[in-house]
Amino acid sequence: MRELAFVKSSLGVFSLQVGVAGLEFVGVLYVARATNAATFGTYALFAATVFFAALLTDMGFSEATRKRISERTASGDARDRYFAASLLIRLTLFVGVLVAMLALRGPITTYIGSDMVFPFLVVGIFLNVAVDTFSSVLAGKKLVGRSVLLLFTETLGRVVLWFFLIYLGYGLIGILAGFIVGQLLAIALALYLLPVAPGAPASAHYSSLYRFARYSWLASIKETSWVWTDTLILGLFVASALIGIYEVSWQISGVFFFVGSAVSSALLPNVSELWISGERARVERLVESSLVYAGIIAIPGFVGAIFVGEELLSYFGAEFTAGYTVLLVLIFARVIHSYEIILEKLVHALDRPVLMFKANVVFIVLAVVLNVVLIVSIGWRGAAVATSLAMLTKAVLVYVYSSRLLEITVPIREIAMQVVSAGLMGIAMLFSPFAVDTLVGLVLVIALGIVVYLVSLLALTKRIRRDVVGVLSPSD
Repeated sequence: MRELAFVKSSLGVFSLQVGVAGLEFVGVLYVARATNAATFGTYALFAATVFFAALLTDMGFSEATRKRISERTASGDARDRYFAASLLIRLTLFVGVLVAMLALRGPITTYIGSDMVFPFLVVGIFLNVAVDTFSSVLAGKKLVGRSVLLLFTETLGRVVLWFFLIYLGYGLIGILAGFIVGQLLAIALALYLLPVAPGAPASAHYSSLYRFARYSWLASIKETSWVWTDTLILGLFVASALIGIYEVSWQISGVFFFVGSAVSSALLPNVSELWISGERARVERLVESSLVYAGIIAIPGFVGAIFVGEELLSYFGAEFTAGYTVLLVLIFARVIHSYEIILEKLVHALDRPVLMFKANVVFIVLAVVLNVVLIVSIGWRGAAVATSLAMLTKAVLVYVYSSRLLEITVPIREIAMQVVSAGLMGIAMLFSPFAVDTLVGLVLVIALGIVVYLVSLLALTKRIRRDVVGVLSPSD
C-alpha cells in the first residue's frame, strides 16, 4: 500500500471523525446551555461508570479481535469464528459484571448522584459491549471507515434525541435515554454492515485470542483510564457542577484529536498485514507518514485555545469559563496523545503486546496516583495536570519501545512547520479586527486563524503540499 493511498484511506475516517466531533460538540453545547453544569456532571459520572464497567468485559479481547481478524493468514471462516469467540467471551464477562453491580447498586447510585440511573446503566453496559465487539470486527477487516460510521451513527442518534427530549423537559432522563437509543442505532447499523457472521468457534480460536489479550488487556484499561480516570476520581472529591465544567473542557479538547485517532485506526490493520508479509521498509515509511499528520489539528488547536478558549467556554454558560486553564492543559495532553497512539498501534500491530503491557502499567498507576494526589493538593484542576503528566510519560515509553522494533523517523521539519504555522495563526487571531465578545465575531476570528494556518502550512511544507495535491488528484 503506497503512503499516499494510506493518506487517502485515512481521509474517509478523518471525515467521519470530523462529523463525530462536530456532533459531540453541538450536543454538549446544547445540554450544557439547556440544563446546567451539575446535570451534565451527573451524566458524565454515569457515562464514566458505563465505560468502566464495560471495560471489565473487555480485558483486551477487543484489541485481540482486531489483531487476529486483520492478519492475512486468517481465512474467512476463521474470521467468523474469531467474531463468535470474542462475542461469547465478552457476554460471559458481562454476566459477572452484572452480578457485581446488582450487589453494589446502592453505593453506585449514591456515587453517581441519582437513583434513576441504574436501569440505564445496566442496559448501557450491555449495548456498549455489543457495539465495541462489532466495531472491533469491522476494524480488523480493514473496514475502519465502517467502524467509525458506527460511532457517528451512535453520536447522531444520541444528540438528536437530546435536542428532542430536553426540549420537552425530560432533563436527565432525556440525556440517559439518548445515550441508550444512540447505541441501539449503532447496533442496527452494525448488523447491516458486518461482512462476517458468527461461526462456531473451536478451542484454538479462544486460546489465540487469549494469548494476545493476556498482555493487551491493559491497553483497553489504559484507553478507559485516559478518558475517564480523572472524571471517576473527581466524583469522589468534588461537586457535580465542577465535574460538569471539567467534562465540557474535555469534550472540547477532543475536537483536536480526531486526526490522530483517524490515522491510528487505519494504521493497525495495514501495518499488521505488511509486517507479516516482511515489508519492514514500507512499515517504517507508513509510520513516518502517520506522524506527519498526527498533530496537524491538535497543535493549532492548543494555540487557538490560548486566545479564544475562555470566550468559547462562555457560550456553554458563564459558569463554564472556570474551565479555561483545564481546557489548555487537556488540549496539550491531546497533542501528546496524537503522537503516542500512532506508536502504540504500531507496537500492537507488530504483535508485541508485552511491551504495551509494561507501558500501560506505568500509565495507569501514574494516572490514578497523580489524580488523587493533585486533586487533593491543588483542587479539581489537578486532574487535568495529572492526566497530561501520565500521558507524557506513556508517550516517552512507547517511543523507546517502538524504536527498538523499527527505525522510527520522526518528521521533525514537518512538525516544526506546524508549530510555526500555528504561531502565525495565533498572531493573526491576536491582531484580528473582529471582536470575540459576539458569536459572529468569535466565528470570524476562528475562521481567520484556520485560513492563516492552512495557507502557512501549505506554503512552508513541501511534503504536505505534495500529499494534498495527490489526494485531490483523480485516482488512477
